[in-house]
Amino acid sequence: MKYSIQINQAGVFNAGLHTNTDLVDWSLLDYIFSWQKNPKAKKLNGKVWLNFAHILNEMPLLGLNKKSSISNRIKKLRELGLIESVQSPVDQR
Repeated sequence: MKYSIQINQAGVFNAGLHTNTDLVDWSLLDYIFSWQKNPKAKKLNGKVWLNFAHILNEMPLLGLNKKSSISNRIKKLRELGLIESVQSPVDQR
């Protein structure tokens, strides 16, 4: 389980992102940021593969209980320009 979450509140507010994001979004971004530095993370072409089941287990306070909930958040973060994401056409990962 991920025990701590770091959110730069001033940065979020100063960027004007506080009106269209919430703590769940920023907690998810914190998970992604810390996971991409983890030596166990699978990487391909500079991208990190996210295991949604792992996120659900590691981040119970997010209140997300389905993989589709994470997918929707990832899509939102991508649309806001906060992350880049790709999905493999072969296996939908």
